[in-house]
Parts: sequence; C-alpha cells; structure tokens
Amino acid sequence: MASCLFVVIVVLLISSAHAQPTCATQKFTNKEQYDRCVDLPQLGCYLHWSLDTARNTVAIVFIAPPATPDGWVSWAINPTGEGMVGSQSLIAYTAANGSMVVNTYNVSSYGGVVKGKLDFDVMDMKAEHSDGVMRIFATVELPENGRTKVNQVWQVGGAVTEEGVPVRHAFGQGNLGSKGILDLLSGEISGGGSGNSKTKKRNVSICLYGRCINELEPRGGFRPLLWVLGNLFGLEKMGKISENLV
Repeated sequence: MASCLFVVIVVLLISSAHAQPTCATQKFTNKEQYDRCVDLPQLGCYLHWSLDTARNTVAIVFIAPPATPDGWVSWAINPTGEGMVGSQSLIAYTAANGSMVVNTYNVSSYGGVVKGKLDFDVMDMKAEHSDGVMRIFATVELPENGRTKVNQVWQVGGAVTEEGVPVRHAFGQGNLGSKGILDLLSGEISGGGSGNSKTKKRNVSICLYGRCINELEPRGGFRPLLWVLGNLFGLEKMGKISENLV
C-alpha cells in the first residue's frame, strides 16, 4: 500500500511540474549546472546563478526573448539604487555579421547607455541566440564584499544601431517593472511589478536516478510531504530531495 501511495504521489508531482515549465527545465550548451534559478516576473525572462561567497562572485546565465529578432537583452546590477539609472549592465545582441556580442555598459540616464568598464569586474562573458531567446553567460564580482542582496534590473529592446548601440527599449508595464531586489544566498526576490513584494516562492527539486522534477509553489507547500516520503521510503538511497528558494 505504501509503495502504491509513493508511486501516485511521484506521478502527481511529475504531472504538475510538466504542466508549468520553469527555469529548472532549461539546459545550456556549456552543460553547467547552477545552484539556483528563478522565473523573473516580467518580460518572460529567467536567471540562473551560483554564488561563490569565498571569491565574492556570482556565475549567472540570463535568458530572455529580445523584443524583435534584431533586438537586445540586458541584465544588470545597480550598486546605487533600485532603478535603471546607475545600473551596471551586460547587454547582448546579434552583430551585423551574425555573431553574438555581449558588452558592458553604464546606464547613466534614461537617454542612453555608455559602453565601458563597470565598477566591478566581469569575467567569462559570452552570449548565445537560439530558439527565440538570447542567453548571457558571465561571472560577476559582487559590488560589495560579503553582501549577497543586489538590486537587479533586466530589460529587452527591439533594435541596435550600426555602431552597436542598443536603441531605447519600450516603456510598457513589463519594461518599467523589470527590476527588484535579489537575495543571491536565499533566492528570495522582491519587486518586478508583482504587486506584492512580500510574496516568495519555493523551487522544489526532486531528483531520482539522476532526473530532476521541478515545481514552483508557495512557501511550505511540499515540505511536510517530502519529509514524510524521505523517512518512509529512504529516498536518500535512491536520489535526493532538495528544496531551493527562488
């Protein structure tokens, strides 16, 4: 009876996870696995990251659909405020020769961006474009040593000039709401125009035989169930159950 109950529960979890794809289903050409990921609340974007507190760096993958095929995508940290102005940005776009380009920009005003070195180091930058989305890969030095909460800003635009300058993005609700606070350590996010900055979600990953099921659900949802399963069926021998805040 217990075995049947276990099978039913796992099937339900798999069905639920497949009903609403999340960042946990995404794979990368570099085959890297990142510790945490989140579906950002605006513009259909995603962020994956691994925090290295010893080195004060974070390795990220930002995924976004550009506003047009010839557009650009951007992910940024703002060391001085919560909005776009002052943000230190990574911007990717397709060059005239068809290759992907990713550069660093300072956003000094709403009038434009300035290509140049950021206030913090950025390593291992590269970009990809396939399946309608662009991906930015980078390792970013955190602006303040020991501080794991950052003001993040993400954006998409529709065009790039011949000189490689991103053209101003639209000012729709999604564009204006694409900012917030990200806790790299816990995975909690706030802002993003969600209407309730206190809402936090939990990314529950169930890994059995090397395959992971992922489900985004409210805080506390599956924790009691997973604890019971782990104790009843000794899941530590079959794989692992892990919960990561996103």
